[in-house]
Amino acid sequence: MTTFKRISCSLAPAILIALTILLGGCGGSDSTTGSSVTTAGIGLPTEISAVSTGTSAGTLSLAGSIRTLATSAANLPADSDYRTTPVARYVDEPTLEVFGIIETILNSMAQTHYADPANVGSGPYKSMVAWYDEQDGKTTKDLEEWIVDSRLTTENGQPVNLVHVWVVSDTDPVEVEVKIYQAPSQASDGSYLDYGKWSINALMTGQTPPGRFYADADVIGGETVLRLSENMAQSDTFAGPSGSNTITLTAMTRAIMHKSSSSGYGKAEISDWSYCWNYDPGTQDSPCYDGSGSFTLPAPPVTYAYDANTLALQMTDSSNSTVTRYKDRGNPVEIAYRYGVFDGTTGADIEATSNFGFPVTYTGSGNTQQYGFYGAWQGRHQLWSPQGLIPDGTVVTKEDYSGQTSGTSYTTKTFYGTLTKRLLTTADISQLAGIPVEIWVGDSFDLVYDAANSRWNKCLWDPTANGGVGGESCSDFTQGLVTLISDPNGRKQVDINFWDMNSNSNMMLMYNGSGFYQKDQAGNMGQAFTPADKDRLNVWMGGSTYIEYTGNFAGGASGWEEKDLVSFDQQTWTPTFAANNLGPFDFPVDREYYVNNKGVNFVVTRTAVTGSAGDYQVQMEQQLVVTPDNAATLLTGIDYFAFPWDDPASRSTYSFDTATMELQNTSDNSLVNQGQWGLMAYSANGTPNDPSDDVAQNIQFNWEYTDPNSGQGWGAVTYLVDSNGNYVYLDDPLRFDPVSLNVNGMPINFSLEYDGWMHGLPDMRWELEKNGFELTPELAGKIVNLPAGTELTIGSANYFVKPTEIGVILPTISAPANPPDLTAATALDLAGLTLPAAPSIGSQPTGLTVRYVEGEMVQ
Repeated sequence: MTTFKRISCSLAPAILIALTILLGGCGGSDSTTGSSVTTAGIGLPTEISAVSTGTSAGTLSLAGSIRTLATSAANLPADSDYRTTPVARYVDEPTLEVFGIIETILNSMAQTHYADPANVGSGPYKSMVAWYDEQDGKTTKDLEEWIVDSRLTTENGQPVNLVHVWVVSDTDPVEVEVKIYQAPSQASDGSYLDYGKWSINALMTGQTPPGRFYADADVIGGETVLRLSENMAQSDTFAGPSGSNTITLTAMTRAIMHKSSSSGYGKAEISDWSYCWNYDPGTQDSPCYDGSGSFTLPAPPVTYAYDANTLALQMTDSSNSTVTRYKDRGNPVEIAYRYGVFDGTTGADIEATSNFGFPVTYTGSGNTQQYGFYGAWQGRHQLWSPQGLIPDGTVVTKEDYSGQTSGTSYTTKTFYGTLTKRLLTTADISQLAGIPVEIWVGDSFDLVYDAANSRWNKCLWDPTANGGVGGESCSDFTQGLVTLISDPNGRKQVDINFWDMNSNSNMMLMYNGSGFYQKDQAGNMGQAFTPADKDRLNVWMGGSTYIEYTGNFAGGASGWEEKDLVSFDQQTWTPTFAANNLGPFDFPVDREYYVNNKGVNFVVTRTAVTGSAGDYQVQMEQQLVVTPDNAATLLTGIDYFAFPWDDPASRSTYSFDTATMELQNTSDNSLVNQGQWGLMAYSANGTPNDPSDDVAQNIQFNWEYTDPNSGQGWGAVTYLVDSNGNYVYLDDPLRFDPVSLNVNGMPINFSLEYDGWMHGLPDMRWELEKNGFELTPELAGKIVNLPAGTELTIGSANYFVKPTEIGVILPTISAPANPPDLTAATALDLAGLTLPAAPSIGSQPTGLTVRYVEGEMVQ
């Protein structure tokens, strides 16, 4: 089943992807084949955005200057990759991303060199075009085979560059006719004054009925007018309480843009593919199921207009009310989404000399060709595919088109557990301020009522109390009571029990923010619970919750707040919070929490109770994966693993079997089939059954595990194996020496890794998504970008960083005195956008050779 939602689109070919989601653009070179043909085609623009970028932000961070550069990047050769790699910079406004679809198509066209004199009128040829796809939260690259035929002709007496494209696919072939009448106009700085005159007419022949897409651009009175219209259908099966229902979904998206260099307006109706999935299949049928077997997806309208200062957006919110929002074009904020890393001497792109991964094809279910990508995330080898984990022994073929050779074939091998060595570097707690982060909780304790002080005390067993004899240690839990509120979304569970001595029975309780109440088996709240002095409650909490470091310790404040989670989107793993927090979060002393800010892993431990930021030890965690080839080296001198806080005389111990790559319980050599975090490595002293004086190696490991029957990839690693039985290892990420960045006037150490993607910086776009793409001052102050020319080192080797994709974010503001006029945008007639006749470009040519791969000519 082909699915065109953002979260699962890898079955579709490049054009189809471009027609349904906004992905990153790709560039191409200007090389030619040296043919004697001298007539060039007509160029297309390579940037399309609904809103012009306007004045550049003065720095790559609203927080101010990130780093004072004193590097020699400017001395790199003029023809080096560092100097010639282009930078994509665009206004990132998700409500208008429909126009970015066209940019993806145009950038893919650029990779084919359709307008090069050697290719115009010379007949059809093949070009391998790259596109980027998102799988399991990671972006991967794939190659698609395009057949291109470019020629010059005339239409109504005017010259036309006619380009026919066949997108080759066993499951989703596409036929495209492109007509280019007029090239775009550009200013001296390379920005577009207009987008030229052209049309793109596509037919998705692999769909039933065939999908359609059409877009065109014109220049009227010096102003670009761009239009697009698409109509697609797909069948999906939804499980509900009344059974499984197969529904044909139809999506119709239409948009019109009017744009000049300083102002513009437009309207769009964008089909909401998420609409059908926002339901609980255990209690209700999909909202798209009405019994007819077909449903047209809603397409809520978005109307916009902008001038030199302000962008006005009018849309329908979640309550079906029309709202108008304003964004400040005069104070844009930039976030670097992607970086290139270049050799500090030659300026060569590190990716060109590193093997961070490659695309593959394989035969999937139904004997259909599927596409995947073999890559590694922080050393975890994985094969990302539309089917998730695929069976062991599946034959995959590397898409290798250099020199026209067929790709090398491999088989897959999956291990369902991953052992990682923890590498910890010092970090600063200020890196966490103002950003909600998810933590995993698993806590059990007693609450004892102190009637004299009208409070509950948290009581734990303390083995050091009473001179080492042991005893109970209690502390005021008033601030922590709010953490006992259960999450209605099921992310965090709280069980509270009271043994009633009078009735000799257990009473289940719940806390609702104001006090304790009885509850029944269904979780319904009953009458209030009135405690007596020394009444004891047993509390267990498990699951996850969200906390936020405020840094406020004034008046006894805890410095942390627990967020009030009102909803959670399982598809995008996105929480929505109430306007107010639940209250202070009780951060236990000596408890180590993993704090995950997507892209960066922190380990936070509270070591004291003085009421200051200095109470917390914060470390950034990088992980070194134990693989079949490095296991012997990484585990040298390690006899077993255990938790250092457990009693040596009775604790569980674990060993790692390098043959099966499994963590085993040493008591019976059984597989450890659940995750274990914070294991300490130990060296046995030779005395059997006496671990009390075994030597701790001061090295910590984590064990991550995935149930093979779950269909999930978390915790599992997949390797490709060659014909000789050797594992195909990808290059480890470049692990740079810690670098100090000046954030808000404070130097903070960052530990960065690079494997085609930069790890170690906060993922601010993810934070924006969680906040409804509303840029608050708190979020803006946490943006950390690496300016072009930033120098990173690994020992004596040095590298230079360059942002290659920059999103321009417009802060939300209140209505200005003179807002842009939405009248012209409101008057635009989207209903008048009709699809022309489908393209008829003839049969797909055969017997051709590949001329370009990702824009580079095959030698």
